[in-house]
Amino acid sequence: MAALIHSIRITGLAIKGVPREATIKVGEGHRSIITKADAFSNESVFGSLANFSNLRILCEEEISDERAISKENPVGIFNGQRVVFDPLDGSTLFARHDPEWCIGAGLFEEGTATATVITTPQANGGTTLFSFDGTVHVMEGSGDVKTVGAMVEKPLKECTILRGVDTELYANVLTIMPKVAASVRAVDMKGSGHYGLMSVALGRADAIIQTPQKPWDWAPAYHAVTTAGGVFQFFRLKDGVLIPVDSYDERAFKAGKENRLGFVAGESSLVERLFSLLPRSGWERHDPDTI
Repeated sequence: MAALIHSIRITGLAIKGVPREATIKVGEGHRSIITKADAFSNESVFGSLANFSNLRILCEEEISDERAISKENPVGIFNGQRVVFDPLDGSTLFARHDPEWCIGAGLFEEGTATATVITTPQANGGTTLFSFDGTVHVMEGSGDVKTVGAMVEKPLKECTILRGVDTELYANVLTIMPKVAASVRAVDMKGSGHYGLMSVALGRADAIIQTPQKPWDWAPAYHAVTTAGGVFQFFRLKDGVLIPVDSYDERAFKAGKENRLGFVAGESSLVERLFSLLPRSGWERHDPDTI
């Protein structure tokens, strides 16, 4: 665990100086970009964990390493020690010098989430969240490590709700936002899902709504959010219909669209209220090239 924390932190600090020009990923749409920092981060973390030969890593970017798990068919994802890793969450933010980009990794042992490490090197003087052994910790700037307290239920009017950037692609989700916004203190959209989930785990936001995501967009933060007392209410979409999912399964770690999990995550009573508002049908994703 110490090696994983160190690896994520030093990589985050190092890529602050990497060039920020972005290109569109081959075969993907204009919303999916990559920078030199994505590859740098990938190589840095794999390299710094080289001594852990039995560790297998599921990550967003391609790398030539025998420890890398196939994104399309992650055989054995629930066997032994596995890390789910996003080398740069919020590449668009990174490219435009917005500080809320992150690097995140989650440790799973025999399919059970056992640790989280997320770092955002340029926000709030640099922030690293990590959790293991039933406790959540945070380091900010050059300050000491602090233990994060458990989530508490708040009056609705004092709550802050976050939503992921991909919620903008679903018109039916947007129809509930005026009601949500009028009921709470604030609603804010986050370009980095890890940053949003970290904010929830730290108690700086109360819940986050995300439409279906790839595994590295939620799995790294799962342990921290749940250890802090929060919950994930997952769902999948099929033929435009929302299907509740009780918990993540092996299928959720496959990158294919039909496998991805959306979720509401955060303080349990608030998650229940928000999830009840989500439309049960009409889930049409707008193609980014339609306007």
